[in-house]
Amino acid sequence: MNQLLDTLFGLGELGFGDDGVELSFVRPLAGWAMLGVVALAGGIAWWCYRRVDGPLWARRSLAAVRWATLVLLIVLAMGPQLVRPNEREERDWVVMLLDRSASMRVADAPTVTPDQRQPRDEQLRRSIADATETFEDMAERRRLLWLGFGAGAFDLEPRSESVLPSIGDADAMRTAIGASLADTLRRTAGRRVSAIVLMTDGRSADAVSRETLRTLADRNIRLIAVPMGSGDPLTDLAVRSVEAPTEAFIDDAVPVRVVIDRLGEGAARATGTVELFDQATGVVLDRRELGPAGPDEEDSTELVLEHRPETPGDRSWGVRIIPDQPDLSEENNLAQLAIRLVDRPLRVLYLDGYPRWEQRYFKNLLLRERSIDSSSLLVASDRRYIAEGDTPIRRLPVSPEEWAEFDVIVIGDMRAQLLGDRQMEHIREQVSQRGAGLVWLAGPGATPRTWGASPLGELLPFTIDAGLRAWETDVTLRPTPGAARLGVLDLPLAIADPDAGWSRLRWAQRIDRDRLKPAAEVLAEARPADGIGDPSPLVVTMRYGAGRVLFVGTDESWRWRYARGEGLTEQFWIPLVRLLGRDSLGRGGRRASLDAQPATPLVDQPVRVRVRLLEQSLIDRRPERIRVRVTPEGDQRAARDFEAEIELLPEGDPASAVPAYTGVWSPARPGRYLIEPGPGLLDGLELSATVDVATEDDELRRPDADHAFLASLADQLGEHGAVLDPSELGRLPELAPARTLRVELAPDTASLWDRPAALFLLLALLTLEWVGRRLLSLS
Repeated sequence: MNQLLDTLFGLGELGFGDDGVELSFVRPLAGWAMLGVVALAGGIAWWCYRRVDGPLWARRSLAAVRWATLVLLIVLAMGPQLVRPNEREERDWVVMLLDRSASMRVADAPTVTPDQRQPRDEQLRRSIADATETFEDMAERRRLLWLGFGAGAFDLEPRSESVLPSIGDADAMRTAIGASLADTLRRTAGRRVSAIVLMTDGRSADAVSRETLRTLADRNIRLIAVPMGSGDPLTDLAVRSVEAPTEAFIDDAVPVRVVIDRLGEGAARATGTVELFDQATGVVLDRRELGPAGPDEEDSTELVLEHRPETPGDRSWGVRIIPDQPDLSEENNLAQLAIRLVDRPLRVLYLDGYPRWEQRYFKNLLLRERSIDSSSLLVASDRRYIAEGDTPIRRLPVSPEEWAEFDVIVIGDMRAQLLGDRQMEHIREQVSQRGAGLVWLAGPGATPRTWGASPLGELLPFTIDAGLRAWETDVTLRPTPGAARLGVLDLPLAIADPDAGWSRLRWAQRIDRDRLKPAAEVLAEARPADGIGDPSPLVVTMRYGAGRVLFVGTDESWRWRYARGEGLTEQFWIPLVRLLGRDSLGRGGRRASLDAQPATPLVDQPVRVRVRLLEQSLIDRRPERIRVRVTPEGDQRAARDFEAEIELLPEGDPASAVPAYTGVWSPARPGRYLIEPGPGLLDGLELSATVDVATEDDELRRPDADHAFLASLADQLGEHGAVLDPSELGRLPELAPARTLRVELAPDTASLWDRPAALFLLLALLTLEWVGRRLLSLS
């Protein structure tokens, strides 16, 4: 029937019986008015035929036809039409914001098995997969926006066959929840967002700003935090830093200082083993047991590993922690370092003013040490010399080239006047420019008393005044933590015990702490044996230019022979001499050197790049500037984006005997970078330096989850905040308020009064009445 009517009225898209289609009028009448009009039409039709001659049935039939005609005219005058209401549904948005930082790889998330843990990223993936039906139902009524975040929010790649996206790897090295939420709000500006579902472990480098919280409330957006990982902090041991010399001699006891962070509940009681190993061979070079933290080590523990290499060459070493208990993250248990090993003896020149016990012992231990090539010279006041050592010399060096033959210069108890000013300037240049070491071996006669006003006075780690004095009582030596950091003075505890007798030093220089220079570092203190008086610095070191100086304020270490023969004296002196000699390797056997400091900077921390020309042919051709390239190791696409060129300019006096060029580079992102000279003077010299850049808030430095942060965030938002367990994602539809909006538009209409069928019907009624009247012979 509906199809017949559609055909008769010539209707197209809008027809009788279609869904939502209704009959209405352009000029509708109220029901009572319509009823009155119909009755009036009936009355008029009856009145027109009440006095007409003819059969009653005929008059009634004609009256009915007229009544129908009048009613049809009235209906057509009202403007009949088919109407279908037209409205648009604006669906609301639910944003899924997923943490893609490296901390999501930490395996502390609970599983169905109580004693097993899974990575947080796996927990996130499984939670989403288990709620697939929920997301499919939501996608039918709402719009889902899937974003990942690290330092900021970014789109996740959609999948055509599923409402779930391709989540990707958790590899971002920084998490900034505050910045990511602000970024998400900017991305969804102008959209009706009902909820942001934040799936994260809560560890963030920044806080959520008040502006972001206010925007969430103003836009009526509910933040639903879904905490991943364990809410209870688990124990984690992590390598915070590794410090070691970049170059060393073979047969040198190379110290590697390691700082271990103790993170999480119970970490102070955590134990394990720390190993130094060769990355190429896997051979363990040294190991130390890591015991429970001491009173001052609640958050971190420092220890020193040591190895005496036997073969030269470039080496890549690693430091790793092997915990005795389950560890939160294995990724922060490893660090690596590079070192260059040189096969030549350490060259030491020892100058003293007269024979004494300390002079004899020190000279002989240099002779016994096979890795040291020593030259000893007693300098008399009449400029006569007594030469001893592995390589005896008959006179004092008189030129920079002769002084350059030595890595370490030791000045014993001799008057400053026995050296000329020119020789002292040569020594100062050897230390500051070439990286040599200078040892001051004090004595009661002339050192350091006569050296304060000399050209070498500025190489003393303290200032000298008229009040310079010695201790009037016996003292003992006690190493400081600074000595352990440098890997020296690893002596038995009994050496600080005055009751041992042999540990007492009968003479020692008393240095006031307020006389120490700002760069000075105390390695050992002199403590009065009678306990009266405060300790004073006894062994002090200081960086000076490219080298290092050391002051030893006693000549009594020979007395330790009464305890263990020559062993303690060697334990005291040999590591100190080696410490000073390593800096000279910057020139050993090479035509030029390139280094970058610090070797492990943070993102945006300036890195000082320095090139030194060491060979005369290069020095003669010294350029105005040197260019070096910085290239990230690994991904080639990233290398094109982040490689840089640095211009190094002359440092200090351009006419210096050892020209140096420096420049500064600020890394923009974490990773390992290789620094090499650009084309030019240094081609073919195989110079390079490696820099490992980290972020201050490196994800894996503190891998424990921070669920308290998420709970606090929800509390600050009040009714606009909620916390949801990962297993309860099926509740998202009820927690995300429905904000779908229906907008009414102009309805679809199809008029009926102006259709041919309406005219045909009207004509048919008029014709029927006319024919009827003719049959009854009515005019």
